[in-house]
Amino acid sequence: ALDAAVSLAEARGLRDVAARALNDRGGVELREGDMEAAERIYLRTAVLAREVGDARLSAILEQNLGIVADVRGDAETALARYGASVDALRRIGDLRAAGMTLNNLAMTLAAVGRFDEAEDAYAEAEALGEAAHSAATLASVQMNRADLALRRRDWSRARAFCDAALATCTRMESRWRLATVHRHYGTLFRETDALDEAAQHLALAVELARASGNRLVEAEAENEQALLHLRHG
Repeated sequence: ALDAAVSLAEARGLRDVAARALNDRGGVELREGDMEAAERIYLRTAVLAREVGDARLSAILEQNLGIVADVRGDAETALARYGASVDALRRIGDLRAAGMTLNNLAMTLAAVGRFDEAEDAYAEAEALGEAAHSAATLASVQMNRADLALRRRDWSRARAFCDAALATCTRMESRWRLATVHRHYGTLFRETDALDEAAQHLALAVELARASGNRLVEAEAENEQALLHLRHG
């Protein structure tokens, strides 16, 4: 259906419509794991977006190409793409999208061990999420800041970010997000030898993940449970 929409739009000279449809098609390929097809489509779409003067779509395409590079393990290209996207989204005043892209940038920085830069990017992303009144941005950033604090074994900051994320995700009534927060609590309590509290949070994380139908989040919570059982001996 998307391919037909693109062909029809191009045939009628509706390049702006074709560009948006192509971006959607690239998203399908990205979700299905075909990075070559996704990149090819996104690059084609970027040309159309420039031709029709769609600044927001051009910025989103930079982000999407950053995701492709990230999946391929090309951190430097991903960081450059994300940075260009953030700059463009700021210029057009799309604070919510800028915050989410900064969140991606921070995750990549953390993945390559540039923790201080990741902290700065997360803090800026959270500020943009607050300015945009975007609960989804705030939840993602707060959960990721908790994860980074856990990796750095900064227990007090991890607890503060878990508490903030719990409040945000509770307001959103998002089960899979709440499952992720409780998984972080479980990790925190396991690593600080509060094993009963860890078990309670991880059991709740698994329950919430199953109720949400998110198999990935469920698997992550079950993995933390397995690590807890090893700690119990």
